[in-house]
Amino acid sequence: MVSTANVALQDQIYSKDLPLLRKIIPELRFTAAFGRGRYVCPRNLAALASSEPSQQDLLAFLDDELTPNNKAEQEQCATLKTDLDRYKWDGLRDHTDQAHQRRPVAQAQHRQSQLPEPQLPLLSRVPVLRRPP
Repeated sequence: MVSTANVALQDQIYSKDLPLLRKIIPELRFTAAFGRGRYVCPRNLAALASSEPSQQDLLAFLDDELTPNNKAEQEQCATLKTDLDRYKWDGLRDHTDQAHQRRPVAQAQHRQSQLPEPQLPLLSRVPVLRRPP
């Protein structure tokens, strides 16, 4: 087991180091569990991807900021939902091929509660877990 709060290191270990080690040890099996803030909420993504008024009502009920800004964002969410449903995307906000929409991440001193800004502006507003007040 390897545990680190450094997201870049997590990704390097999972995407590069362990696959390289698997070439030496073919029976090596591994998986990763990233922090819950790194994953998208499938329910909220489905609501953002939908054009049905009932889904939009759900978003308004959950949070006023959870509505797509425009049709392009809604279509982007629909594409991400399809990729998630077809297991083409693992749901990690950093692991989407739509990285062309990446916003620059400000250089900041690491703090335990701070997470880097997700690559997709809309996904940064999609809460992963909603608790009742």
